[in-house]
Amino acid sequence: MSNIRSVLLEQNRPAAEAHFAANTRSEYLGNGTLLCKILGNLRMFVLGDDIGFSPHMIFDGYWEFWLTRYFAAVIRPGDTVIDVGANLGYYTVLAADLVGPSGKVVAIEPNPAVFRRLAASIALNGFGAQTSARNVALAGAGESGTRPFFVPEGEPKNGRFLAPHETPEGLAGHGSVFDVALGSINPDEFERVDLIKIDVEGAELAVLDHLRPVLQKFRPKVICEVNFRRGYSYDRLVATLGTDRLKHLDFHSKLHPLTREMCETEQMGEDWLLFVDFADRQISRGEN
Repeated sequence: MSNIRSVLLEQNRPAAEAHFAANTRSEYLGNGTLLCKILGNLRMFVLGDDIGFSPHMIFDGYWEFWLTRYFAAVIRPGDTVIDVGANLGYYTVLAADLVGPSGKVVAIEPNPAVFRRLAASIALNGFGAQTSARNVALAGAGESGTRPFFVPEGEPKNGRFLAPHETPEGLAGHGSVFDVALGSINPDEFERVDLIKIDVEGAELAVLDHLRPVLQKFRPKVICEVNFRRGYSYDRLVATLGTDRLKHLDFHSKLHPLTREMCETEQMGEDWLLFVDFADRQISRGEN
């Protein structure tokens, strides 16, 4: 068993968090890059001007304990995991450790500066054989070329496509805007897909639509950050997924039903961690 898996599943949350914090360390390497020891024994390159995510790697050695523990509980050796919106690669290297040399991880990250650290972290941990990273964004099915991408100052994890009403000039004082390449995920690339993690800051429906052939062929588990103040509704999400058998992951790594009423009355403007198991028989049969 992976040592990370055993810590996450065999220790309670305070003990596991204390273990990771006690075993973290960081060194500044120059050029805005730090190298951190995370999750007890993994290495990760982070950004010195990132105030949202990187400080947690530098001082705590872990991120989003509830989702980290969920990964340890459901990812098995030999699994295939797709990480869409990989950022600096925390979940990518965690998944690579959990799937082991017989598994496969594919990371999708459009931001070139972030991608360079992601690719370097994969290589440094010795995960190159089972892990590939692509410096692209996923958009709607059939869409190709490039699209403008906005990265808020100090918050690369919140990078996103421009909204229809936004312009590069209007965002100039709030971060940087640049074009990113659009790529694709083809189901024929894979022999299996077991879990897809999606964190794409507003592009959720387009990415889910893009991944429809993968979802239909492999029936994976999907964990996706959604927020109903990002221009879509519960009904549009259900229509895109093809099912209303939705769940959400709570802060205790437990799954609960996610209903329309909850989405319309609770956590307004806040994120939900949506969970769908496409292997669910009722979903596979098209029963909502």
